Amino acid sequence: TSDRHIALRTPPMSDSWNVEWPIARDAMKAIALAFGLAACGIAHAQAVSETAVKAAFVYNFAKFVEWPEASFSAPDAPLQLCIATGTDKLRDALSALTGKPVQSRHIAVRTAVSPGDTQGCHVLFIGRDHDHGALLESARSQSALLTVGDAQGFTTSGGVIGLLPDRDRLRFEINAAAAQRAGLRVSSQLMKLASPGK
Repeated sequence: TSDRHIALRTPPMSDSWNVEWPIARDAMKAIALAFGLAACGIAHAQAVSETAVKAAFVYNFAKFVEWPEASFSAPDAPLQLCIATGTDKLRDALSALTGKPVQSRHIAVRTAVSPGDTQGCHVLFIGRDHDHGALLESARSQSALLTVGDAQGFTTSGGVIGLLPDRDRLRFEINAAAAQRAGLRVSSQLMKLASPGK
């Protein structure tokens, strides 16, 4: 299967985002509801930090992806979110997801600094300040690992989902072939929310 990259544009980006989405009302409602951003409002703007939005995306990606049952040690085992970033604000925003419900599980968060730290991870977020090459190389040898990053070229390097700035906006790309190789099932709802990337 050939790689398929999908991109979704999000609100204008700055240190504090002013959320007035310049897209059709119905599409705006769908994306807001799907990604837990309904609190941002449809008719009015609200300041949202970039790190908070990235954390919200990571959380909701987990809701729209299915992992093989065999990747969990028990029916009630947590979904392990591993973080590789030296940025305090982003690390704190992702750490705040601890205990959040995902499907029938809850999120557990831990740090992953080196390739050996990724064993047992279900989601691995790699910040752009971190060398993603070594971690992605290790991730390719693991099954059922959703890799998410915000570095340029993340998905073309083999990552599953990349969060990228695009002028004054943020978009995300999905490498569908990488997801398939990892044994992950990406919801068709997520695919429908996205538009073809460049």
